[in-house]
Amino acid sequence: MRTLFTAALLAVAPFTAGVAGQQLVTLPPGSWANDITPDGEVVVGTYSGGGFIWRWRTEPSPTVVPGGDMVAVSDDGTVVCGNMPDPVSGAEVAGRWTASTGWEPLGSLLGDDGCGSLSHAYDISGDGSTIVGLAWNGCSGRGFRWTEATGMQELMNLVNGNNRASAISGDGSLIGGFAQGDFDRTPAYWTPDTVGLTVDSSLVGEVHGISHDGATSVGGVKFPGVGEQRAFVRDTATGQTQNLGNLNGGFWKGIATDISHDGQVVVGYDTIGLGREAWVWTPADGIVGLDTILADAGLGGGFPTWVCRAVSGDGTVVVGGGEGDGSVFGFGAFIAELPDLVDDPWTDLGGGTAGANGVPTLVGSGSLVGGTAVGLSLSGAPRDALMVAWLAFDSQPFAALGGTVHAAPFAQQFVFRADGGGNFAAGTTWPTGLPAGTEAWFQFVVEDPSVIWGLTLSNGLKATTP
Repeated sequence: MRTLFTAALLAVAPFTAGVAGQQLVTLPPGSWANDITPDGEVVVGTYSGGGFIWRWRTEPSPTVVPGGDMVAVSDDGTVVCGNMPDPVSGAEVAGRWTASTGWEPLGSLLGDDGCGSLSHAYDISGDGSTIVGLAWNGCSGRGFRWTEATGMQELMNLVNGNNRASAISGDGSLIGGFAQGDFDRTPAYWTPDTVGLTVDSSLVGEVHGISHDGATSVGGVKFPGVGEQRAFVRDTATGQTQNLGNLNGGFWKGIATDISHDGQVVVGYDTIGLGREAWVWTPADGIVGLDTILADAGLGGGFPTWVCRAVSGDGTVVVGGGEGDGSVFGFGAFIAELPDLVDDPWTDLGGGTAGANGVPTLVGSGSLVGGTAVGLSLSGAPRDALMVAWLAFDSQPFAALGGTVHAAPFAQQFVFRADGGGNFAAGTTWPTGLPAGTEAWFQFVVEDPSVIWGLTLSNGLKATTP
């Protein structure tokens, strides 16, 4: 594990994800945010006249793409699925978009547009190779799985027909949606070989989202003895289903739409009639209204959120739609960055020593969920100062340079140089496969001619894998 961890940290590159914080970004009326990449950087959705794709931290505004709405995006933000007019018939058809190819129609089952559309895309796998959704056999809905190699394949038609594939895991191992059950929609699942099953044809509800590794799924079901649907999380291996409840109680339906990689954050919404209200679930707090979270963070005001559609892999960025101008017809997209939803995996140990610009301050960013972005930034060094960064997997602190060395005995050391403002930032991807509780210590030794030793220490920083 140490070899894997060290190799990842050696691949240090400029970290451009921005300073971690809490912010709410809203888009104009007529927009809706549908999906976000696991690293929280790229958002796609619908926009007046088409779709949009936006690397929202670094680009000043979304790129509007005419010709189709954008429903879901691959993990690297380069492949999008959505819906567009068929070039031949003009009927709605599922589509695939890249910057180099533009929109490409995916076709239909049996060429059937008797119900006004050929097909409709709902989700895409992490590598962008597989798209799932709804197609038609006459006016009976069918779930489909599309790849470039196979084209559009009909998924096993379950129970009483009218199936739909609404979600696919990031690794492509599990597809979820619904079939027409004994009374209403019932949760349904399929594997990549198109074989499917339902949990219980009398169970009312559907699957709306699947975790990146396919281990869990989320959605809404009507649990026995409960009057209306409640949000759920289901363990794929055991079949155990957890009732998350809803936000407003009573006859409001609770619907979960997405789940973070570690399962610690679930997003969704309540609905009753035309009413909708977005929420976030964590094990510590249960379901809390997103508007309440925003208000507590000082970000509320004038933008009621209706629906959470997706969450980043680390559970810190939520996207969806709400009342863009305060009216039912003025809905607009939102991006809400809320790092405080999850426990901070970074611990500031102190121990730094003051130099020409005060104590050099080391800060870590990222959730430390495997496969997501992680960064280190340092401020308060002299301009252009040489620095040595220490990485340790154990900590035996000792006094030195007027402070405390925490990253000792170090396993690796790296040489960097501060920029003209005395700052440094670098980032990489946190390794996958690390056991929960894996710890690492970081600390910088900074060149500083203004002090008697010619060197200062940054604070020590401990990172703990959740």
